[in-house]
Amino acid sequence: MTNPIAFFHANGYPTGVYRQFLAHLRQTREVIAPEIIITPLATPGPKRWAMTVATALKWLDDQPTEPLDLVGHSMGGYLAVILAQLRPKRVQQVVLIDAPIVVGWRSALLSTVQRSGHAGRFGPAPIAARRKHEWPDMESAKAYFESKKFVQVWAHGVADDFYEHGLMRAEDGSVRLRYAREIERDIYAYIGHRQAYTAVRTVQKLAISPVSFIAGTRSEELRLAGYQNNKRLFGSRFHEIASGHMVPLEAPQACATLLVQMLELGAQDRRATQNTAPSDP
Repeated sequence: MTNPIAFFHANGYPTGVYRQFLAHLRQTREVIAPEIIITPLATPGPKRWAMTVATALKWLDDQPTEPLDLVGHSMGGYLAVILAQLRPKRVQQVVLIDAPIVVGWRSALLSTVQRSGHAGRFGPAPIAARRKHEWPDMESAKAYFESKKFVQVWAHGVADDFYEHGLMRAEDGSVRLRYAREIERDIYAYIGHRQAYTAVRTVQKLAISPVSFIAGTRSEELRLAGYQNNKRLFGSRFHEIASGHMVPLEAPQACATLLVQMLELGAQDRRATQNTAPSDP
């Protein structure tokens, strides 16, 4: 018997954008996915990450089914492993899809920047803050995104899912991002990178919830965080797929197939560990 998969999306990408990836998963597995894990726009920037974790934790606590296999892409991977640490009895496995764990000097530098109060000025945060976020109509929005290289490498049809779920129309016909750029900026600026690293190490040491990683071989985000450091951190549970950072959108079928295989292997390893564990006297 397999566990349901709970899937958490990336920063700025509502669950509906992953329609193809989730459809492939649902051919063999039950999948639960919250539409948008989002915090109120007025939330102070430094508090947004903690509120995002709290929102995800409440969502998990409200689910009637357990245990679950938690899967997350990018920011969602951080949420998945942190929830596994906080609720180990509710989680059986965790898979991070190109959710780079920042370690070593990069982690120390990022922590210094976050403590300085200027986190919004470095890394992807200022890019998100300046991101174009509204257009006069849907045709203009589509023309804008279709000119972007990161959209051009998505699998056929994924851009249409983004237009449907990642954008929203106003009453006057104008179009804007469904996921406000201020929220995306704050997540990038204050995401709990040390919290995620601690969660990975803690769950690994529990030896009851295998933690695996799917890496995009062309992921710039993973390169900047430290590709080899992540490969060492996850060891034999580090798997690669020919893709950039947006693995489930660039290669939805291949990513879903690999994910199911990894969960099956993890389940086998977990059963073997339980069978070889010493019995109570």
